[in-house]
Amino acid sequence: MINFYRNCVKRAFAGWFKRVEGWASTLALLVAIILLFVTPPPSIKASLQDAPTWFFLAVFVSFVLFRLILAPYQLFSEERAAREAIEQARMPRRELALPDPPLIQSIDTQGTTSETLAGTRQTIVTGWELDVASLTCFNAGEQIATECHARLMSVTKIDAAGEEHLRVITPVLLPWEKEDPETHLVTDIAPNETRRIWVGGVRGTGHIWLFRSAKSLPLEHQQLLGTPGTYRLLIQVDGKNIPPQQIELEIVAEAGERPVSGMQRGRAEVSVKARGAPRIGETGTA
Repeated sequence: MINFYRNCVKRAFAGWFKRVEGWASTLALLVAIILLFVTPPPSIKASLQDAPTWFFLAVFVSFVLFRLILAPYQLFSEERAAREAIEQARMPRRELALPDPPLIQSIDTQGTTSETLAGTRQTIVTGWELDVASLTCFNAGEQIATECHARLMSVTKIDAAGEEHLRVITPVLLPWEKEDPETHLVTDIAPNETRRIWVGGVRGTGHIWLFRSAKSLPLEHQQLLGTPGTYRLLIQVDGKNIPPQQIELEIVAEAGERPVSGMQRGRAEVSVKARGAPRIGETGTA
């Protein structure tokens, strides 16, 4: 308590003595100039000569009392602002970016293994591989980001004829894990942890589809994105204790070269077109 009252008194007096003294000195100079050209009665002359002193006392005391009354509120406000700034710095902060390289290989190996009576085994492998466009989400804060969702908000297809906004009735959740994506549509991100958002897989012929099981999506979303071409995707990441943040990606997908042997793989180029916190429409930057 003693420190608190001492800080209040210091705040009330700090910086105002010289300021009011300067005002009083200016008033004294004006009075001296007036007395050079005007000869008032002795009583008025004495009052004018004493005016700077009384002015200094009245103004200085008034300011000190006024600032002394405001000091507790100002100290409380500054302490609260400093505390909020520290808490804000500790809050989860996401940094969305493209991984390096931007396309990640995904391999799904399936098959069957049979064993003969002699004890030898033979495995027949079936499966596919594709490149997947993805994002990285890094938590740069000091607290865990809880219940994070990555949502596809809109899709625009760009071709020679212009732009076509594909039908996204409701935001589509994107998975946080490559394996079994349908059970990883929400996640927690620990401080200094990087999680990956899996967006879309490029097939050998250049078709690109959302990295979701088609059967789990509504009918109108089962063919997003689609045929080879250029797509603009608006993706939002939000959570229980974090504000929404958006990023706009451009994906150019095309068919890959046919190999002499093996599986054909598609090609794609991915780039970031805009970022916004919390929304691109409010604070978008290229």
